[in-house]
Amino acid sequence: MKNRTMVCFFILVFWGLMICTILSDNIHRQMTAKVTVIKKEQFSSSGVKLPLNVLFSDKNGLHLYEAAEGDNWEKGKHVQEVPSYQYQIGEEDIVVSGGAEYGYIQYASKAVTDGDAIQIVSQSKTEEELYLRITEEEENVEEWIGAGNLIEKKNGVLLFSMAGKQPYMEEQMRGDLSIAERGRLYNLNEVTVFFRNLPLVSALFVFLLLFFIIWVCSCILLRDWDRNKYFLIGNLGAALLLLAVFIEVACRISLPSSLLPDKNIFELSYYKNEFLEIVEGLRKLSGVIALEVRESLKKEIVLAKGIGLLGGMIGIGILILEKVCSQKSCGFSRKRFKNGL
Repeated sequence: MKNRTMVCFFILVFWGLMICTILSDNIHRQMTAKVTVIKKEQFSSSGVKLPLNVLFSDKNGLHLYEAAEGDNWEKGKHVQEVPSYQYQIGEEDIVVSGGAEYGYIQYASKAVTDGDAIQIVSQSKTEEELYLRITEEEENVEEWIGAGNLIEKKNGVLLFSMAGKQPYMEEQMRGDLSIAERGRLYNLNEVTVFFRNLPLVSALFVFLLLFFIIWVCSCILLRDWDRNKYFLIGNLGAALLLLAVFIEVACRISLPSSLLPDKNIFELSYYKNEFLEIVEGLRKLSGVIALEVRESLKKEIVLAKGIGLLGGMIGIGILILEKVCSQKSCGFSRKRFKNGL
């Protein structure tokens, strides 16, 4: 009894560590912010001159960040804040007394702070993409839309299309269009990509459920190894197959950085507030394009729910199958025992 309990516990810990390692690597990849940097090789007599848009603002004030190499524990590029005494903010630029080896961060795909992992990228221009501007106040679109194409405008919600850059960085887009800081500016193409990943995320949870069910069934079957060894070997094979598929699905998930929380990817309240705002904004619009986007998001949600429901049914089926097979094996063994007598 004690040995069986230890085996079950060891298997649970082993699979748990493997799953956590896979998820940890994937979450780190998803949460790594993409940034653009400014590299200054030339120095004036007073230092390096940078544009004002390299400053990041939060509740603690203004910050200047540079990209720096991580230490032995944190490999890769990370955000490092430049001490305030090393730079002076002027009316048109910032003068820094020194230089950053990997450059000063100008734009980021999401909010960053000191110590965050980052990936330095070179942006590429895209063809026309859809954007959703949500504000509480009416604004004069003609002042900033420029070469963009206004599709629909209603009750502080604007739907427009224009050529942009990838990866998408909201603050950069605001700066290019000279849009006020109030309200949000969403890239609807990235919103659609995010929702297309929901079925894959749902599949991961299904795999975790199936892992747990197989583990529970295996622990029960371990009560009689001789009689159930073939079922246990089958469970091991099924678990290994699930693990291989789990890794493949996890690697395929790619969530747009601009729609993720700053620190915790499991911050459900953040997603709730963000996507409620997007959906409510689209509902205020009555045009064909807005309707198509809403229907596209709805289909992905339905598909994700369907995968979850199917996974639950498969889990119940596994439980029933394991029980029936073990009972048949038990009955067959008893019959052989009686015949032997």
